[in-house]
Amino acid sequence: MPYCGAMTNWDDTYRDAPVWVKEPAGPLVAEVETFADAQLAAAGDGARPVALDIGAGEGRNARYLAERGYRVIAVEQSSVAIERGKQAAAGQAWGEQITWIASRVENYAPPRRVELIALSYLQLPSEDLGAILQRAMGWLAPGGRLVLIGHDISNLAGGVGGPKNPDVLHRLEELLPYVAEGTIVRAEVIERYESESATGDADGEQAALDTVLHVIRPDQS
Repeated sequence: MPYCGAMTNWDDTYRDAPVWVKEPAGPLVAEVETFADAQLAAAGDGARPVALDIGAGEGRNARYLAERGYRVIAVEQSSVAIERGKQAAAGQAWGEQITWIASRVENYAPPRRVELIALSYLQLPSEDLGAILQRAMGWLAPGGRLVLIGHDISNLAGGVGGPKNPDVLHRLEELLPYVAEGTIVRAEVIERYESESATGDADGEQAALDTVLHVIRPDQS
């Protein structure tokens, strides 16, 4: 769920119509593909690494992670979105790999350490998001990965789409202290095109500017 503030009534938002596209978030997929095979191999025969999808919405990223081979815990506060996600998963082989949890992200903690935590367009003020990131680092198994994708503050001046409230746009310099115990793999602002092709910019389309933060929990912790 692209979460843009604590006061949003997401049940009402989702009740009107499906809100976001069915395809997973492209920048999240790009990061996960750099390590998914290694995590799946490390899990061993018949086992699956566990991914926690925080703010899962209707399940677009949870579906991708389940199809990729993860067991997924999809945490979402909107019961309407969860019902849509369950309906989409019904009868699908990958659907059995997703466990849905109805909860606000601020109130949740997983039952065990996990190999991957995904936060996709969880737009909250830096302090609120930072508190979630700090807790999430403690939920990772040693060597586990945290990947955050979201609308960056620079998008207001030079990008398209996303919320217009600067308070909920990501600022890497404010988020990095909350993941200081981890090893930073990637921390940068990227360009994203809605109709992006393998060659990049599609016909001069203006880019959205997204934060990408990819962190590993140290093996010894």
